[in-house]
Amino acid sequence: MPACYSDKYVGVAIQCFLNQTYDSRELIVLDNNKEGETIKHLLPEDERIKYYRCERRPVGALRNLGNSYSTGDIICNWDCDDWSHNTRIAEQAKCL
Repeated sequence: MPACYSDKYVGVAIQCFLNQTYDSRELIVLDNNKEGETIKHLLPEDERIKYYRCERRPVGALRNLGNSYSTGDIICNWDCDDWSHNTRIAEQAKCL
């Protein structure tokens, strides 16, 4: 989940991730804010959420970086303003 200047909706996106019914999941958060700004304080303590501070990059490069940190077999893009149904990941994985 690339996150830059996104504290307005990031809490909702994280809650939607936590509410997912798919068991084996992790959220890679890439904090791409300017020096001195961060969203880390918005992240709950949860072992499924991995936080990384990174330099400013285009969103495509951030997605590739997040994919490189992933430990799962299936990758689902998650944005900092996503509002998703609780079964989003489970339904997508089922189709695979």
